[in-house]
Amino acid sequence: MISVLLENQVIEWDATALELLRREAVRCLHRSPPADEEIIGILYGRTTRTGWKIMKWQSLKRENAVQPALPLTESEEILMLRLVRIRGLEPVGFFRTRTKTSALLTPEDDQFGKNLFRSKPHVAIILRPGFQRPTNAAFFVIHPGTVVEKPTRGQEVTLEPQEFSRTKAEDSSLESIPLPGFLGTHADDLGLSVSKWNWKRLLISFAGLLLLGLPVLFLLLDRPLHLEAEVRQDRIYITWNRFAGILTRATGGELQVADKTRELTLDELRVGMIAASKPSGDFRIQLLLRGPYATRQRAVILLAQQ
Repeated sequence: MISVLLENQVIEWDATALELLRREAVRCLHRSPPADEEIIGILYGRTTRTGWKIMKWQSLKRENAVQPALPLTESEEILMLRLVRIRGLEPVGFFRTRTKTSALLTPEDDQFGKNLFRSKPHVAIILRPGFQRPTNAAFFVIHPGTVVEKPTRGQEVTLEPQEFSRTKAEDSSLESIPLPGFLGTHADDLGLSVSKWNWKRLLISFAGLLLLGLPVLFLLLDRPLHLEAEVRQDRIYITWNRFAGILTRATGGELQVADKTRELTLDELRVGMIAASKPSGDFRIQLLLRGPYATRQRAVILLAQQ
């Protein structure tokens, strides 16, 4: 954890998250072909009694990274607002890089932060990345009541390349945070680096649980029998729900149409349909199921002569 004392407030930053941001800034600076790309994004963490604690960050996917980070285009402003409003993450400030000038806070940076965070005090980090030299990071605390009239220097920290374990690197990235619903279709637009392997593993696990659970649910769900009948000329077609839960425990059955009775085997019950001659006048259809322990279920419908 790196701590910076500024205006009687302490800004703490997870060392792994800071190193990941330094690497991203250097990578964009020396991307092939050379473009001196500038990045800008949001810092996430929590507000403490003495200041702020920064744990994660997310950069904005820009339309034209060769241009300076500010001002943003209209579509970039919308995406930036979405980054600020990610559920489950508390935005505590913003960061940006400068590839051609020093790590200074300009009036444009100051106004950008105030427009984004409104009346909330927040942190601003300006980075001047270097490839064969250290990266300088300037820390600022922006208050709504103050005005920055000219480029200002902050509390500068020199960032040297650091080594860290893979586990810590994964914990410091947004990959470990579930995406909210409104980002489900905009992940590519926002540049959120969601681990494809994590999603693939999750889907495989879910599919496995589903395959194991379906037979159990099939046996446990006691779906109704739904005895129905349809008259077609001189024939009557009797149907029932062949997936009814009671059929999994039945050993046989008996179908009664008016005064005629027919024994049904278990295989016939599992077909779910049978045809019979249509009786004259009003008549009743009754399906009686037999099972172990003398359990019985009866389904009855009455048909009136049309």
